[in-house]
Amino acid sequence: MEDSNSNKGMFEVEYNRIKSFHLQADYYRNYLNKTLNFEFQEVTKDAAQAYLKKVIGRTIRKMTTGADVIALISVIGELVKSETDGKWFLIERHEINKVVYEPNILTSEGNVYMISGRIVGMVKWKVSRLDNVFIDVHSKITMPIKWDNYSKYRETIMLE
Repeated sequence: MEDSNSNKGMFEVEYNRIKSFHLQADYYRNYLNKTLNFEFQEVTKDAAQAYLKKVIGRTIRKMTTGADVIALISVIGELVKSETDGKWFLIERHEINKVVYEPNILTSEGNVYMISGRIVGMVKWKVSRLDNVFIDVHSKITMPIKWDNYSKYRETIMLE
C-alpha cells in the first residue's frame, strides 16, 4: 500500500503545523526525541547539534523523512530566533493546484534568514556542523537580505 504522503513535498506533509509554526517548537522537539531516541527537555545548541547529526546519519541510510527536516528547521530556527531576537514568517509559494508555506526568520535588525533552505541544504549535503548556521546568521561579510525589499516582491505571512 502506498503512503498517502509519498508524493507530497516536506512542506506539504506538515502543511497544518507550518501555518502555526511559531507555536510548534515543543511538538517538534518531542517528535525528534521520539524519532531519534533522545530525551532532551529543552533545545540547547548541544541538543540541536545531536539532532542534526542523527538526522544526517539517517539520510545516509535513507531513513530521513520530510517531517524530520521540518522538525530540525523548527528546533534550530528557535535557537536562531532567540539569538537574533527574531520572528517566524512564512513564504507563500503557489505551485500547481496548491499553496506551499516555507518558514523562515526575520531578525530584529530587519534581515531575512532563510533557515529552511539552510537546513535542507545541510541535510542534503550532510553538513553536520551547527556552528555554520550561527556564523552565517551573524556574518558581516555577506550582504544581508533586507525585509523591506524582500517582502515587496513575495507573498509572506508574519506569524508573530
